Amino acid sequence: MISIVTKIIYISVIFLLFIIGFILTLSGIIRYRKPKGFLKTEGTIQTKKGFRLDHGKPRVIYEVNNISYMYDSHIGQQSGLRNGKKVTILYDANNPKHVYIDNFIQRGGRRIVFGLFMIFISIGSIPFFVFFQSYHQWFDHLLL
Repeated sequence: MISIVTKIIYISVIFLLFIIGFILTLSGIIRYRKPKGFLKTEGTIQTKKGFRLDHGKPRVIYEVNNISYMYDSHIGQQSGLRNGKKVTILYDANNPKHVYIDNFIQRGGRRIVFGLFMIFISIGSIPFFVFFQSYHQWFDHLLL
């Protein structure tokens, strides 16, 4: 028979996975929504020179009102953003230095996918927990 401590640990892990997944999903959805007051412009991906310590974080050159800006994303992304690629940029009309690269990964899509994965894993593990518990009770009953 499974001890009460083991049951509490299993339930706590399932609950913790669910809560973390929910928070990740919610933060991704909030980031994914287009911010109010942001306008679109086109930018160009520029490969960073020197050592490869940027971990795939893209650099974008874009122009607003005939003034050029450079933005280094804090979100790493290996695929799809090669040197010279044109991308859509969302920039704050009041502060053109505040920008987002307008694609799924840069706008929080990875958080949404990973958060939903954690939610599904936590919910999907409940039947396994119930089966595991009933299996042990059945096995203990056979031995007695």
